[in-house]
Amino acid sequence: MEVTDHQTHLKSVTEQAQGLVNEINQLENKDYDMIINFAAESHVDNSISDPVSFVRTNTLGTLSLLNYANSKILERFLQLYH
Repeated sequence: MEVTDHQTHLKSVTEQAQGLVNEINQLENKDYDMIINFAAESHVDNSISDPVSFVRTNTLGTLSLLNYANSKILERFLQLYH
C-alpha cells in the first residue's frame, strides 16, 4: 500500500475535531475511539515573549484532553510534539 492509499484510508475512517485544545466542550457529544493530539506551541522565541500561552496549550490543554479521555474511558491517547 502506497502512502497516498494509506492516507485516503485514514481519512475515510477518522473524524477530525479542530479547535482550541482548551475548549474540549466541543467533544462532549461525540464518541471517539482515540485521541491524537497535535496541538502544541512550539516556537521557543514566542515562549519567551508569551509564556502563558505555552502553559495554557502545552500543559493545561493536554491535561484537559487527558481528563476527557479518562472520563470517556478511552484506551488510546497519542500525544505528538514537533
